[in-house]
Amino acid sequence: MKLLTTLALSFLFLTVPFRSFAEATFRGEIADSSCATNVHSLTRSHQEMLKGKSMGTDAKSCANYCVHKMGAVYMLKTPSDAYHLNDQKAVEPFAGARVILKGPLDEKSHTILVTSVRGE
Repeated sequence: MKLLTTLALSFLFLTVPFRSFAEATFRGEIADSSCATNVHSLTRSHQEMLKGKSMGTDAKSCANYCVHKMGAVYMLKTPSDAYHLNDQKAVEPFAGARVILKGPLDEKSHTILVTSVRGE
């Protein structure tokens, strides 16, 4: 029985890909996916939307409007990239704000697995 269990576990470890995620620290703005990925912005920012004041008057109201009314999701926008975030509820209070976010990055899905977030 021990041999069978050992063989089964060995097979499991050899056939299931092992993914280890090291925790990292990220700095940026909690933005909505529409602005952060240029869906309705040419500058990866809220500038164009705020000019018309139809989606809010500041970064926070613009991000919240796009998430709650337009189907966007919160993302971490850095100067060079935009990352998906697995925990939308944890980052919602920081919409439009600069944050320091910690968690491992799943490079395959470009998603940060949020372990902590605080204002910068």
